[in-house]
Amino acid sequence: MAAAPLRAPAGEVIGTLAISYRNPREIAPDELDLLQGLADQAAIALTNSKLYELLGDSEARYRHLVQNSPDLVWSIDADARFSFVSDTCERLTGWRPEDLLGKHFGALVHESSQDVAEIDWTAGMTAEFQEVRGRLNLLHRDGRAIPAEFSAFGTLDDEGRFAGANGSVRDMSERDRLERELRESEERYRFLVENSPDVVFATDDTGNFTYLSDTIERMTGHPPAELVGGHFSRIVHETSLPITLERWNALVAEPHREQVVRIDLVHRDGRKVPVEVSSLGTTVDGRFTGIHGSTRDVSVRERLERDLLRQAGELASSQERAHLARELHDSVTQALFSMSLVQHESRDPDDGAARRPGSRGGQGEARFTA
Repeated sequence: MAAAPLRAPAGEVIGTLAISYRNPREIAPDELDLLQGLADQAAIALTNSKLYELLGDSEARYRHLVQNSPDLVWSIDADARFSFVSDTCERLTGWRPEDLLGKHFGALVHESSQDVAEIDWTAGMTAEFQEVRGRLNLLHRDGRAIPAEFSAFGTLDDEGRFAGANGSVRDMSERDRLERELRESEERYRFLVENSPDVVFATDDTGNFTYLSDTIERMTGHPPAELVGGHFSRIVHETSLPITLERWNALVAEPHREQVVRIDLVHRDGRKVPVEVSSLGTTVDGRFTGIHGSTRDVSVRERLERDLLRQAGELASSQERAHLARELHDSVTQALFSMSLVQHESRDPDDGAARRPGSRGGQGEARFTA
């Protein structure tokens, strides 16, 4: 018998090819060469068979991914005509792939994006796998426009000429809607912040202002641009610095515990501005990165509280005076009533005999006792 190795193109031995004879004999060299030639051909066939199997599996996975991708996957030939369109096309645009195959890709582009439909791919693609990205509106089967984003990679032939392109198109309707709503929300938030009677602020981890709403100028006379980038202590009155720094350290230690403190800011003209500050710490990946909060001018509130206390005191004094007046009035009334009663009794005819001079029990004069 004789055996020859099955040598793969890369030189790897993947098996053997053997021959045997019923009767022992000498095997000639040319027979061995023929055997090795057959072994090499068999190795190539086996290797190709394995590659075809792997390629089939890869194509199946690729086709599954393409057909189930939320993006529309496409290919065009050298004339910019569709050679492949994934099934997503029907879900996205209402057009079936077979409706578009063989047609110029412009058939899927809305009239509002004609500049994209008129792209000269031949002039634009000068390098292998050169990428082209952009926005466009796809044409739905019912005529409406679908906002989308496309990406494409060109291929060149052996002579460097444009041979086609592959790419994908992503529906941007939802993202555009979310971005629009986000912009509207930000505009509303900014309007509320800028028109709030409270100052909205933010600082970095060192205490320097990173944001201040315009209300700060109405409150302290300092425009935001003058304070942003500087330390918050710049506008805190010296009498309030200790408590302010104490609350800052508390926020550094426990960023998520709200701190509310009454302090005095210093106005640009030097006067005190009583305020109430509510603040929370901010963190990124558990690391303290600063604080944010609001500051409310409490000048009017404190003035009203003082007025209320003064009025309450005046009311209490007034009530006490009224009480004393009532007591005095009652005492005088009682005294006058007693005097009147005694006088009335002294003039009573039935009792005159007892009051006349010389009568028993009398001294000839009336006596009054208050």
